[in-house]
Amino acid sequence: MSRLACLIALSALAVASVNVAPGAHPGAITPLAAADARAASHCEIRVYKRGGATNVEGVLYAGGPVWGSYRLTVNGGPAGAPDKDESGGFSASPTGSTSLGQIVVGPGTYSAHMTVRWKGGETTCAQHVGP
Repeated sequence: MSRLACLIALSALAVASVNVAPGAHPGAITPLAAADARAASHCEIRVYKRGGATNVEGVLYAGGPVWGSYRLTVNGGPAGAPDKDESGGFSASPTGSTSLGQIVVGPGTYSAHMTVRWKGGETTCAQHVGP
C-alpha cells in the first residue's frame, strides 16, 4: 500500500473514532470517551466522628474534567434542630475524589442528601447518619 493510501486510511480511522457530543456545536468534535467519562461521575457522602461531633462530607468522583454546582443538606437531629445545608461551585478532575463540602452536626440521627450538577448531567447520593 502506498504511503498516501496509508495516510488516508489512518485519517478515516481517526474520524470514525469521534462523535459530536449532545448539545455541542455541530462543528465541534468530542471524543466519545470524554462524554462517557463525565457520565460516569458519581458522588458519595462520608460520615465520621471527631470528638463529640459528626462530620458529614460530600465527595465527588469525577469520570472526567467537570465543573458545576453542588448542594449538601443534612436533616434531623434533636427535636427542633434546623436543617443544615451547604452549596457552591466546584471543578473536579478524574484523579481520585474531590471534597465538595462538609457539615458538622452534634449527636443524633440525621439524613444527608447531596445533588451535584454540571452542564449535561447530574448525580445524587444519600446517607443515613447516626446510630
